[in-house]
Parts: sequence; structure tokens; C-alpha cells
Amino acid sequence: KLKQIPAALLDELRGSSRVAERIQVLKVSQNALEAINGDLFALLPLLKALEADQNCLKQLPSEICTLSLSALSLARNQLTANSVVASLLGNRPCFRMQSTLTELDLSSNRLEYLPSALLDFVSLRSLNLSNNRISSLAIDPSLSSGWKRGLPVLETLDVSDNRIENLGDLPLILGESCPLLKTLLLQNNEIKAIPPSLGMLTSLQCIDLRGNPQRAVRNAVLEKGCEAILIYLRNRMTPAELQDFQMKQRAMSESVTVSMPEPLESTADREGESHWPSDAIHEASALVDELRTDIDALSFELNHVHLSEAH
Repeated sequence: KLKQIPAALLDELRGSSRVAERIQVLKVSQNALEAINGDLFALLPLLKALEADQNCLKQLPSEICTLSLSALSLARNQLTANSVVASLLGNRPCFRMQSTLTELDLSSNRLEYLPSALLDFVSLRSLNLSNNRISSLAIDPSLSSGWKRGLPVLETLDVSDNRIENLGDLPLILGESCPLLKTLLLQNNEIKAIPPSLGMLTSLQCIDLRGNPQRAVRNAVLEKGCEAILIYLRNRMTPAELQDFQMKQRAMSESVTVSMPEPLESTADREGESHWPSDAIHEASALVDELRTDIDALSFELNHVHLSEAH
């Protein structure tokens, strides 16, 4: 198994820039890599997906921040929260990746807390933090940790098999800032009290709360389907709790002003002071997203470099 990226490969990429510039997917899983040479990323400017699962990685090179990855899989390594912050979120934050990354898998690592800056990756649809050492999702300013507003297009959140005791304001924040959330996995943690406000997450199609030391909700309920669980939790909310939740949600919504970017001004716009109608903006945005998805799906099938299980 590879313990480092072969120097011969780096030399070949340096000598064949046309080949290097066509590589969009790099797979180095199931090796024994302790680090990835930053020169590799500098040589692959169009890389879109990196799979580096099942290695011995303790950190990532800062050069990864120069990429516009859409998928990053680092499961089953030895990354800590501090190493993730230093690599992806530190002095050289990944501004490009923050707008392009749609899938991030940091499962089965050694994260002791949730770096809040991960929630600045605005295109993220799937976040897997399962099987780590996270004990709280409450905001802690001293560590810049915890679940804050962000991830507006998130669809799947997996924080199962951690040590989470405190969910903080997770139900409130998810309900307000993650309207597309479909899957929430919280099983096998240390949650002693399941907040009934989780029942307000009506966009969910899958929720798993089993394997926690709570006693308020019977296992028979938790074994039911998502809709039944959400209804049960909502029905446990007192009128005062429901009113308080709704007031906090409205206050959170009002505290953030969302504005659409101005369209490019044409001569006709300047003369007639006309503007694009809002429905045209939304329609164009949807078409762009659909086209981007089709392009990504096609590009993922091209120019793969696969070094997994190398000998």
C-alpha cells in the first residue's frame, strides 16, 4: 500500500500538463497515506472529486484550498477537529470550495468538536460526521464550534455514533436555515432528552434517534416511520413551548436579510430603468443548477485516476 504519493507520478504530471489538466477525479483510498503532497493538488487545477478514505491522514495540505472540489471523502482517517480547521478553515480558508463542495465525508475520524466554519460551505448537500468524538452541537465561541446558521441546501446530515449530549439549538436552526433537509441521523449518541422541537422539522423524510440513553420516548415510537415520529414529538410540545419556538424562529429569520444579486445592467435597463422580474431570476437559477448537475455527472465519468489498494 502507498505510504506517500509516488514521486514518479508527480514527475509524470509535471511533464504532461495537458494530461494533468484533464484529471477530474482522484481516488487514493485504502492505502497507508499519512500525508498528501501539496504539489499534487497544484498540478491538478480542474480536480472535482477526491476520495482518500481508509488511510492514515492526520492533516491535509493547504494547497487543497486552491481547488474547486464538489466531492471530498476522507472517511476512516486520523483527522482531528483542529487539523480540519488548520487545513480547510484556518488562515487560508477555502473560498473556492466553499461555493462548490456538495458532499463532505469526515466520518470515522477523531473530531472532538464540530468546527462552525464547516457550515459556511453554502453548496453542501450531504455532510457526514458520523463515528467521531463530538460531544456537543451547542455553540461555543471559545472553540468556534457548534451548529450555527448555514448550509441552505443541506439534504443529509449524519452525526450518528458520536458522544453528543447537547444538541444546542439544532432543531431551531435546522428548521430555519435548512429547508431542504430530508435525512437527519442522530442515533447512538448520549442524548438524554430528545427535544420535542425536532418534530417541527417537517421537511424530513428520515430521522433516526435510536440508541440514545433517553427514556421519554419509547423505543416502539422510535422504530416507526419518520412522519409518525415527527407527529409524536410535535404533540409533546406544550402550547408555551410551541409559541416560544415559533417566536425564536421568526426572530432568527428577521435577523438575516437575504438579497438577490443585481442583474447585469444593459443599455435598455439604464434608459428605461427596467429590471428582471423575480420569477425570471428564479427560473434562470433553477436552469443553471440543473445544467451544473448534468455537467458534474458527466465529468465524473471522465479522466479518473485510481490509486486505491496500490502495492
